[in-house]
Amino acid sequence: MEPLRSPPDKSVKRKRRKIQCEECGETFDDDYRVKHNQKYHMDMVKSNKLIRYKLANAPKNPFEAARKKPCRQKAQTSTVTSVGATEPSTEGRQKSVPVDLVEESVADVVHEMESEAPSTSTQMVTTVPPLETTPSSPPETCDRGEQSPAVSTESDHSDNDPFRSDGWTDCVAGLSRIAQLTDECKRILNDVKQADIPNVEFWMVEARETVSCIQEECSQFLGTTDDVLQLVEADKRQVHQGDMETSIEHDPGLRGHVTEDNQRDYLIQLGPCQPKLHCFPTNQQTPHGKHNRFSSKWFAEYPHLEYSITKDAAFCFVCCLFKKSISKEKADPAWVDLGVRTWHKMKSLGKDKHGRLAKHFASECHRASLSAYCSYLNKNRHIDVQLDKATRNARIQEAEDLAYNREVISMLLDVSRTLARQSLPFRGAGDDKDGNYHQIVQLLGRHVPILSRWLCDERMNPYRVTYLSPQSQNELISLLEAELRQRVVDEVNAAGMFAIMADTTPDESHTDQLSVVVRYVTESGKPVERLLAVNKSLDKTGKGQAGEIVSAMDKLGLNTAELCYQSYDFAAAMSGKFNGAQKELSDIVGRKIPYIPCQAHRCNTVIEHSCNSSTLVCAMFDIIQELYVFFTSSTKRFQPLKEQVQAVEKSLMLRNLSKTRWSARAESIQAVWNSFEAIVSVLDHIGGNPDIDKMTQTKASGLKKKMLDLDFLATIMFMKNIMYKSKHLVEKLQEVDLNVLDAAVLVEATMKVLSQIRGNDQTITDVVEASCQFARKLGIDPEQQFSCHHRKRRVPRRLDDRPDTDVRLNLHTFYGQQFKEVLDVHITRMREHLVQFQDPLKPLFSCLQPPIDSSEAPSIAALFPPAHTPDPSALMAELQVLAELCPQNDLSEVIAKSEANKDALRLANRAIRLMLTAPVTVASNERTFSRLKFVKNVLRTSMTDARLCGLMLLACEKDLADQIDIGKLAKKWSQLKKRRVRLQ
Repeated sequence: MEPLRSPPDKSVKRKRRKIQCEECGETFDDDYRVKHNQKYHMDMVKSNKLIRYKLANAPKNPFEAARKKPCRQKAQTSTVTSVGATEPSTEGRQKSVPVDLVEESVADVVHEMESEAPSTSTQMVTTVPPLETTPSSPPETCDRGEQSPAVSTESDHSDNDPFRSDGWTDCVAGLSRIAQLTDECKRILNDVKQADIPNVEFWMVEARETVSCIQEECSQFLGTTDDVLQLVEADKRQVHQGDMETSIEHDPGLRGHVTEDNQRDYLIQLGPCQPKLHCFPTNQQTPHGKHNRFSSKWFAEYPHLEYSITKDAAFCFVCCLFKKSISKEKADPAWVDLGVRTWHKMKSLGKDKHGRLAKHFASECHRASLSAYCSYLNKNRHIDVQLDKATRNARIQEAEDLAYNREVISMLLDVSRTLARQSLPFRGAGDDKDGNYHQIVQLLGRHVPILSRWLCDERMNPYRVTYLSPQSQNELISLLEAELRQRVVDEVNAAGMFAIMADTTPDESHTDQLSVVVRYVTESGKPVERLLAVNKSLDKTGKGQAGEIVSAMDKLGLNTAELCYQSYDFAAAMSGKFNGAQKELSDIVGRKIPYIPCQAHRCNTVIEHSCNSSTLVCAMFDIIQELYVFFTSSTKRFQPLKEQVQAVEKSLMLRNLSKTRWSARAESIQAVWNSFEAIVSVLDHIGGNPDIDKMTQTKASGLKKKMLDLDFLATIMFMKNIMYKSKHLVEKLQEVDLNVLDAAVLVEATMKVLSQIRGNDQTITDVVEASCQFARKLGIDPEQQFSCHHRKRRVPRRLDDRPDTDVRLNLHTFYGQQFKEVLDVHITRMREHLVQFQDPLKPLFSCLQPPIDSSEAPSIAALFPPAHTPDPSALMAELQVLAELCPQNDLSEVIAKSEANKDALRLANRAIRLMLTAPVTVASNERTFSRLKFVKNVLRTSMTDARLCGLMLLACEKDLADQIDIGKLAKKWSQLKKRRVRLQ
């Protein structure tokens, strides 16, 4: 029978009570207990010994004390209704006890239980909830059909039922899961024993994963059981409030006869009275030299043995509970009523004679009481117990099903994340069951029993749901995308300042896609660039694209007041000063946002313009492209070339010329130069092979002649060095962690190297001379070929009276002039673009470029967004201190010192972070477009925009995707809407 429970009234002030320590006899308030223990009993606290207390001046039996007090009239007092009553009746109405008596007696019970409870290894505090009382009206006024407020309702009973507790059923479900994993370990062990040639690596990985799962389940099981056991211990000593007129003692010497079931329930819940004293009293009547006192070791041998402190006697617990059972006629009453004190006869009565303990606990009467005790505990005959067991089993099964559902949904989420981060398609061609998503789930189902059960028991699931449909896939992708994007937004908001970068490209469905990337500095001081969104671009004008960028920021909750910079490529719609996106975005935001042109695009255009300034360079690229097309368009021509090239050390295969990335053409030049002789040999073989068609022979002979031309040799030897220097610069500029100050240094260093080549005529002459020597090695006469191709035409005398005075250029002068023109265009354009790059960031370059010039602090303060504008004077003072901390005038040292002292030099650190936030290129957008080719390829052109955006985000930000907590995401999935499969 469950005790009546009700929440304590917090509005009523707790009444202090005097308690007495049984160890030292001190009397004090009950809230002074901890301090008392630390002051007088610290040795017992350290050894985890129980310290006993009792209520000062409390009677031994609270029920007897309550009975002895005079009862007041029912009409003048409030009554307490027993838990067993469901409604008032004239025949079975429960007796009631006055409230004031009950409150006093319950308090006595609490402290009496603390003093009478069996000894344990730790100190336990047990409380009994206060009983609810009815309003001060006579109980006769209640109608038969209504329920008294004091009677516990069905919902209250269900809340207090330990078998209905979610924690208890979760423990059972967790243990069931551990048992399943243990069976899996047995299977793995059996497989490796029966295998002829075991795969050690596979076995170790599988065994380790299974044991890791067992470890995780055991940790969770132990944590849940600890919580449940605390609740059980709190409820363990609560007194069953049946009939208050019926009293029972835990001490068998004071117990009396047990007649009611509620008394038995109470005693069974407390267990046998087995106090473990340091020293039991001696029996003076025992003959000298015999065992004269009780021993606590007997409790271990005979679990149902009890000891009465008041009578100093031993009793039998089960015989006391069921005194009037069958076969009790010849029972010894001493074990029930009087108690046994003949300690010297407890273990032995002589040689080969059993003692009283062995005789009783092996007797027929004890076995009869024990049988009655087991039957009472089992109660299989009662319909309410059967119903309660069915409910308990249903709750356990429900807990197992919820854990099973959570694990399955977590697996499906993990499969979706894996496919998305690897840019792999989910669905198949025509039939989704042939797609990667279905097939990976099926693969896991063949090795993971839980997923196998999910797929095989499809008809057992509600409405046959498996969550493998395209709609479910989109839902899982959307959840993953939202979780990842929220992390990005949280990091951007925490940074306080950010820059926006955007670019567009057409996809496979010939739709322009706008990629929006954000750059910010993390808490650790590291600049990062994250993809925000990939949206369809409908308006190609500057105003339209600026509006789409601002719309993407507003949709994600980014504060435009914290926007510091914007960066786009060299297209007029993006970089235009009057109608470009950079101008329109500033107008929309309401303040000027500094525009930083992409330096990678600018370097690319510089290379393109410098190459187009020379006809020799253009002709060289045309020949390289012709070679690539000639060999790759036919396998018969490509295979001989492949065999020849593989025999060359450090050789490269021919590469196609990139139409947009001119810096990548350096590899095309290097491939031809490293395999030059092999290519010429293959062309010579093809041109002289009569088995090959005439057109192919003619084409091969023509390409060979072009390759053996002095113009081609001199130009390729010169341009391979220039192109690789430019390629190295572009690759460094595309690094995410590069800041604008270091980027400017790299550009200036490259310009300086090119200027040195331009100013040193001997360097260019050496390149021309090396090409002439290589030509002679190939059997070419450089002077004769130069005079043939670059012979100066004689001007008619009617146009020039003195044609003999015309300047005639020799071989070295001609090629030197051509190469200097290329360098002049290259250096001039780079200098112009560097000025445009530094112009909006002049305060940063003049102030933060070591050595630090703090006088530019007011100009830097103007670059801050409005929400973070610092005081110029305070910023100047902190920059002066930062300059003193960095004597080596190294930018990396300035950044490191600023981050190390960010708590002391907050404004200076904000200035450094402002510099790091400035983007150098929009290479991250270009990387997004490279990933777009995999995500939305020719076989996936019907993909929706929302799905594309989610897949792109997961594919580009793999590090954040791997950090997503799948367990928490599964809970969010279950809370989105009413699911057919419950997870909690």
